[in-house]
Amino acid sequence: METKTGLKQLSGSTAPGFERMADVLSERLKCGGAGLSIHIDGRPVVSLWGGTRRLSDRSDEWTEDTLVNLWSIAKTFNALCILDLVNRKKIALDDPVCRNWPEFAKNGKEEITIRQVLCHSSGLPGVSQKLQTLDMCHWKKVCECLENEAPWWPPGTRRGVHIQFYGHLLGEVVRRATGVSMGSFWHSRFAPAFGPDVFLGVPDSEHRRIADVIEFSATEKQAYLGDQNSMLYRAVTNPPFAFEPEILNSSVWWRAEMCGYGTAESVARVYDLFARVDSGSEGILPKELVREAMRVQSEGFDEILSKEKRWCLGLQAFGNSGWIGMAGLGGSIAAVHAKTAACFVLLANGMADFKDALVLMNELAWLLGTDPL
Repeated sequence: METKTGLKQLSGSTAPGFERMADVLSERLKCGGAGLSIHIDGRPVVSLWGGTRRLSDRSDEWTEDTLVNLWSIAKTFNALCILDLVNRKKIALDDPVCRNWPEFAKNGKEEITIRQVLCHSSGLPGVSQKLQTLDMCHWKKVCECLENEAPWWPPGTRRGVHIQFYGHLLGEVVRRATGVSMGSFWHSRFAPAFGPDVFLGVPDSEHRRIADVIEFSATEKQAYLGDQNSMLYRAVTNPPFAFEPEILNSSVWWRAEMCGYGTAESVARVYDLFARVDSGSEGILPKELVREAMRVQSEGFDEILSKEKRWCLGLQAFGNSGWIGMAGLGGSIAAVHAKTAACFVLLANGMADFKDALVLMNELAWLLGTDPL
């Protein structure tokens, strides 16, 4: 099907009863492009895409296989790598990080556990050593910074989203436990089950499919960063990679393994693992471990986001709505509702707040009869 509103055209399909999702997406698609995938019990009921993916060529239309920067949605994939190692008894959730990474045991970090990192309560939402954006791509340098950092609060006592270095913290545990990088581990363990279109580090052969990141407007950037004395400002501006599109839209960034990229459909296939925990057959991980990942592990005031948050393992619970997932800095959301076996993934390349994604999610919640977010 195709639907068009002004200059905004969508391609794809909707199952009977879900046609309204196309209308809402078309109404909300103001800048760049987006892909929307909705599954019910593992079955695609909405697969839509539209807009443009390249700033340099407005005629370069979004396609079904367009790859999008996942931002913090990739934290779920980082966590899945850890959970796979837990399942195979290579590590345990309550192991100290330093059991696999001895150099980490400095400056009050000796007892930080893998679980605390997974649920953002380790006290390491950022680093104090000044970094340049491209330093993010130098794994060893970042890990040395993390080794030398002191926790920003006593581990386990508070929470604050690990915006920048979640992938490094967990990825180094994976590397020490397996001898391979997290990107290589993901590809070997999960690509066979979920398909090849989720990447932690995109190979050069797939760069042609990547959508450009369209940066925040100056007003949106200021609204997001807020007070320069806040923990958020301190964490997200060192380094300030999220605000440097010339680097984000370059091959050096796309290759970096802390960067997650995927299509809406491929991300939905991964999130079906959580959506179908009560309805599907046993997946790549045991249901007991999947349920543990979906359980709220740390809740209360988030020191970085300055709001109440409910953190699971690589996921968050969206209030008490029953929806669980992750949101990415660019306004993208991946979420599941286990009671209805529903999975919702919206990936967009125009950095913005989450208003448009929440409108779409609440439209789906209304269709399914669930509580809104």
